Amino acid sequence: MRLSFFSRFWSAAMRKGLLNGIEQVALFGAENLPGKPTLFYLNHHTHFDGHLVWLMIYEIRQRRGVVWMERWDDFPFLGLLGGLPFPRNQPKAQIETMNRTVQLLSKHPDWDFYIFPEARQHPPEEGVLPFSPKILQRLSRKMPHLLFCPVAIHVTWWAGERPTLLMKVGEAHNHLDGMEAERLRELLHQLTVPQTASPRMVLAHPDKPNRSFRWMRYFFRHYPK
Repeated sequence: MRLSFFSRFWSAAMRKGLLNGIEQVALFGAENLPGKPTLFYLNHHTHFDGHLVWLMIYEIRQRRGVVWMERWDDFPFLGLLGGLPFPRNQPKAQIETMNRTVQLLSKHPDWDFYIFPEARQHPPEEGVLPFSPKILQRLSRKMPHLLFCPVAIHVTWWAGERPTLLMKVGEAHNHLDGMEAERLRELLHQLTVPQTASPRMVLAHPDKPNRSFRWMRYFFRHYPK
């Protein structure tokens, strides 16, 4: 994928921001990734979900993509990486972005599209919130060439000093059937139980020696007193 200088710069910034906050990213279900342009719908539990969309576009799929952002005004440079503004409670701006999305994906039919249908970040304890299928249905009518594919995101602690982000790709489907939220719930549940399959590690900190203060043993061997 060819990127401009500024796109490469902000892509590197996204990578650094992700690595500063997490230990690694593990991907399950990579065999389910479609070979065709796809609308990926994801749950929205963490600050890093947007970073994971970047990871999907530039590291996993290596296929250009578009994602709607509620807080685009705070990070407008992410337009270079596929971000489009989708502010909450601003229907006029949302319609403009939807129309622009259709134009872009018609102009570039090989691009993917990413959406958080729950429409807001919320605590993981709430599971997957119910969401209206209307936006997905409208996009489906406007862009019938897209497949649909659920992707669940779960935060856990496997090792190290930072959390591990788990992603699981579900099976793609050709048409909407109203079971999209249930598909996400099932994928998310699968990520909360012990895993038997080996994941694809798509991002990880380089190996570092374990932090140790063994050299202080002499000074503290008589404590506590």
